[in-house]
Amino acid sequence: MLGMGGILTIGVAKKLLDGTLCGRACKNPREVWLNNGVFGYEYSTSGSGRPIYVSAGDGISQNKQWPLSRK
Repeated sequence: MLGMGGILTIGVAKKLLDGTLCGRACKNPREVWLNNGVFGYEYSTSGSGRPIYVSAGDGISQNKQWPLSRK
């Protein structure tokens, strides 16, 4: 059963709400780790100084949310 009435969702935030970022040596996007697993990604756009944070929502896996969020 999908949440939100069958609509696939992803989470997007202006700041890191939970978890730990991969070190500075990691490439863009940087992984956000929570409970020993990848929970989301920090993505920095070229023109903006501020990153966005993206994570899987209802009805979508972590592996599929990143390619969708790039669009």
